[in-house]
Amino acid sequence: MFKDFLRQMGHALYNVGGTEAIPDTDHPSCPGCNTTMLFHGDDMDLPIGAEWWECPNPSCGYKFNADDVKPFIESNDEW
Repeated sequence: MFKDFLRQMGHALYNVGGTEAIPDTDHPSCPGCNTTMLFHGDDMDLPIGAEWWECPNPSCGYKFNADDVKPFIESNDEW
């Protein structure tokens, strides 16, 4: 489930915008509980690639960062 989600995020980010599966890459639906995830990075002084997303639902707590998505971007050049 999470691997498919990261693949979809990679596809959406690679295309520099949303996709049908993930229309808003800053606030995707959490694959664990479907809550809107929070994006951390656009309002902070972070280097590119240090951004992270997290589920605000305390009973879920799923989070991932740009490094988690990067392998799916690099391995799918056919997009």
